[in-house]
Amino acid sequence: MWNNRVYFLWVFVIFAILLSSYFFPRTRDEFYYLPTDNSPNAILEFYQSYFFVNPRLGQFFSNLIGRNLWLKPIFNLSLFLVYMTVTYLFLYRKLPKINNNSDVFRLFIIAGGFIFLINYFGEMFYYVPFNTNYTLSHVFYLLYVFLIVEYYIYDKNYLDQKKILYFLIFICSFFMGWFNEHVPPVLVGISILLAASYIFKNKKIPDLKLLSLIIPITIGYCILFFAPANKLKFKGAKVENLGFQMSTYFQHFVDIAKLYFYYNKELCITFVFCFVVLIYNFKFVQKEIRNTVFLLILISIMVLLVVAYSPLQGTRLLFFSNSLIIIICGIITKELLLKNLIFKKNLISIISIFICLFFAFSIAITYVANRNYNKTMLEITNKSKKNKNVILDNSFEYASKIPFNRRILLDSGRDYIDNNPKENTSVEQILLNFFGLKSISKK
Repeated sequence: MWNNRVYFLWVFVIFAILLSSYFFPRTRDEFYYLPTDNSPNAILEFYQSYFFVNPRLGQFFSNLIGRNLWLKPIFNLSLFLVYMTVTYLFLYRKLPKINNNSDVFRLFIIAGGFIFLINYFGEMFYYVPFNTNYTLSHVFYLLYVFLIVEYYIYDKNYLDQKKILYFLIFICSFFMGWFNEHVPPVLVGISILLAASYIFKNKKIPDLKLLSLIIPITIGYCILFFAPANKLKFKGAKVENLGFQMSTYFQHFVDIAKLYFYYNKELCITFVFCFVVLIYNFKFVQKEIRNTVFLLILISIMVLLVVAYSPLQGTRLLFFSNSLIIIICGIITKELLLKNLIFKKNLISIISIFICLFFAFSIAITYVANRNYNKTMLEITNKSKKNKNVILDNSFEYASKIPFNRRILLDSGRDYIDNNPKENTSVEQILLNFFGLKSISKK
């Protein structure tokens, strides 16, 4: 089972991600990055974004990567590999070794399981505004959660090993707070709860290096939360800044439940199954494993409680909680289900076939979508030379009947251009400015 064939499988996956990232069509906010002769300075652009558009630190990377056709595939691939490695770290409490066939194959199986359960892979790993503003930040958040799990549950302190490591983590903690509105409050809250529990149980203060990370996270979060652009975002969403209504909060939980029903059925079913297996075998599971699972469940729920406060809901906001749920399912599967040899062989075979099919279809889906994007852009270019009021035969059309289409593409593109030349969608307004048009619509 653990032979060199897994390296060929990984070469195919890497090749598929690079191609899919290159072909992934320009969608939604990526139209903002249409190529021009005068690309703005990335630092200056982020400075303006902090005050008027999006104050998240990830927006800097979005602006930088979104304008570079060659950097985008490399970044997407690197982000995917790092994310899977961090997931591996949670399951095996060590980093995989590239020269170890068993480690490499386990990483392949983890990637397959992750892709199957997350269900909207494309928008979190191919779509630049999401993978920079959310997926990238989650790498740091997961590593922080791993540190506190290792310290409070396994009594292993990584910060004691090297001074330079602590310094880097301290700096990264500041950036962690600035990355996202939904996760840092939970990380601070859970850190305080664990520290209080530790003091009550051991009658001493936890490691000050670990405890001190709360400070830069909080500072970074304040820089984000009180940014001028956030007030404009709340105003754009037509809600009161720092306002709270129980009815709206409850409605957002309903919206979150709908998102899980429509986009994460596989994850919900798998989690319930794994949780039942854990409870059934509760006495036979190590105490550390049980504590880890319940801590990750608690963090996941706490993040959803914060997400429900957000004026806008979406699958991207659930991604951190879903990543933790996938890790939970992976831990239970590794500790209980994979000990059954028959189950192990069947599961590995199914996941291997799935991941190969998924990435083969990923190339086809993004290629077809990109071809249709170029076709529409060419039509706009040709018609704009003759008339400043452009009427297209059709809008952008990314969707296809190829399997896994929704797992790959963020949007179908159909609603980017409507049949009303007097009112403009956000994409239409960008196209008007880019091509110097008076109006644009479809028949």
